[in-house]
Amino acid sequence: MVDMQQITVPSPLVSPEWLLELLSDESILDARLPDGTRAVALLCASMAGNNLDAEAIAGSIHADLEGDFSDPEDPLPHTQPADVQRVFERCGVGPDTAVICYDTQGVVTSARVWWLGRAAGLDNIAVLDGGTRHLPEHGVVSWVALRDLPAPGDDDVAGDLSSVTARPHLIVGDRAVEQALARNGVVVDARSQGRFAGVDSEPRPHLVSGHIPGSVNVPFTELFRGGRMKPQEEVAEIFRSAIEAENTTGPDAADWTQQPIIFSCGSGVTACVDALGATVAGCSNASVFDGSWSQWGDPAYGKPIA
Repeated sequence: MVDMQQITVPSPLVSPEWLLELLSDESILDARLPDGTRAVALLCASMAGNNLDAEAIAGSIHADLEGDFSDPEDPLPHTQPADVQRVFERCGVGPDTAVICYDTQGVVTSARVWWLGRAAGLDNIAVLDGGTRHLPEHGVVSWVALRDLPAPGDDDVAGDLSSVTARPHLIVGDRAVEQALARNGVVVDARSQGRFAGVDSEPRPHLVSGHIPGSVNVPFTELFRGGRMKPQEEVAEIFRSAIEAENTTGPDAADWTQQPIIFSCGSGVTACVDALGATVAGCSNASVFDGSWSQWGDPAYGKPIA
């Protein structure tokens, strides 16, 4: 174990080059801060269970959105855990830990883990741009089987977020969406254009097709080029133009970064990709609709459909 001072992530989205430089110090993932928490925590995010053997960066912890990083008691998929701070504490995370979330499939589930971390009150947390697809197969990075998240009480490194104030307002329910739309607020849907328009079927067969009335569509895939997020200026223009074109009765789209924006998708995952892109582009008042279309599009909830 090596004692170390805080490492600060430079932005919500870090480059493969930045991570490679960080990992060039072979002791970095064993380093501890003065409070005993990890200096760096690598979280490998997935929704497919623990089947990532030989794809994870050595020293990573599995952040399973179908396991500890969701609420198993909620009938809706991928909703936030009851005690999201405790989940990150089990990863050895403290208020100054540099937390890097990554995917093996680009940027999808890692953005959800990042948003959960933000809701837990973390500031020093980022997503690896492009995921592991943009890291070299050989060299600094070692590829190994993934470690499960330690069970409660079995933490090999004790985290402590008792001094951190959680941000529950970053994850909202259907009532907040209804209130936002009643005041001509902005709701952004990250699903594909076909699903948003109702011409493509939903992957969950019990859901109806369509979208939340008054919402605008920014498919999360539009934010990327070659697997990496587009430059900040391009991402900002994507959101601005979508809000201006579809939300003509709302506030001036030129000031979209200062407006409250609720992001939605199919099950609250790719909404976080849009929220990540918007944050990188300067949005300071974002939240994510946890139930997303899995709730709104379920006839049992009786919501209006466009």
